Amino acid sequence: MKWILATIALCDLIIFYWLGVQPDYSRAKQAQHSQISGHVPSLTLLSEAGEVEMLAGSVSDEALFVDGKVVDEQALDDYAEPTPLLANINSGRGVAATASNHHAGNTGSASRCWKLGPVADEAIVEKLTSEMDALGMPVVAERPATTEVQTGYWVYIPPLEAGEASSAKRLELHSSGIGSFVSRDGELKNGINLGLFNSLANAQARQKDVAVDGFVTEIDTSTNIPSGLWVVLSSRGRNSLSREFWLDMGRLHADFEIVAVDCGKKSH
Repeated sequence: MKWILATIALCDLIIFYWLGVQPDYSRAKQAQHSQISGHVPSLTLLSEAGEVEMLAGSVSDEALFVDGKVVDEQALDDYAEPTPLLANINSGRGVAATASNHHAGNTGSASRCWKLGPVADEAIVEKLTSEMDALGMPVVAERPATTEVQTGYWVYIPPLEAGEASSAKRLELHSSGIGSFVSRDGELKNGINLGLFNSLANAQARQKDVAVDGFVTEIDTSTNIPSGLWVVLSSRGRNSLSREFWLDMGRLHADFEIVAVDCGKKSH
């Protein structure tokens, strides 16, 4: 009898567990699954945001801003001048001229002309002149006046009569820790140069320094004759020059300038 009662009680426990605990466990798993699923949209949004950032970061480093819009180098063709000139000049040293120069001055009046230069390579001037003439936009090439331009101050020992005396003087300078070299041409030919200085004050200071060691020197002004041609063209002609032209001029000529002048009025 006790054995039967124990069996019935065990059956009741099994039924109670099956009907009560198991649903709770199922509900718990469902709730856990719902919690995990609730994060899926957030993960998706983060992934999408990452894609947006990747797209934003994929803009080329060469992209430029024109009128507030991002454009690539190819799109700049829409802004380039219609008739490129001198775009194939071999690039040389120096910093490129500001590319915006070929856009500036587009609203110039008919009475305004532009002087560009100096251009040392006369072949470039001839090419520009011939191409502009073919387009009905004549170009005037001007050569600057041959006036000397002061470029610095030499500190030097005047030429000595004998070559042996000059060599001996240079040995004395070397023993005193003073650098020097002998001029091979010009007004200071065979003189012993101790340096070229931008300002007179610096040259005089050098002169005093070597005088302490017993060397008598003189100061001479260094001059240079400017070279190169200046090209004068109309506003229409200037606006026809390509972006490549301005870049080439900046690379080839470190002192390249653009000056507004009255048409028909020479400046040199």
